[in-house]
Amino acid sequence: MGRNGKYKWKSSFHCSSSHSGRNSQPPKEFISFITRLFMFDPIVVTSGQTFERLAVKISIELKFSPELEDGTDPISK
Repeated sequence: MGRNGKYKWKSSFHCSSSHSGRNSQPPKEFISFITRLFMFDPIVVTSGQTFERLAVKISIELKFSPELEDGTDPISK
């Protein structure tokens, strides 16, 4: 939790300098809609969407539910 009592997303990635020249971006299905980061611990919520576990836990604790592009509320279903 941050100094002002709000949660902050923090991420850290290390990229190797040697790669085969392929697209190093993960498939979009591996990126959490909530955090916009690679999911390390994905879970499927009751609506059927997959999100990062910690993001879902914090969203529930803060009583926050993101609205998806199609207008649905993925966490409170």
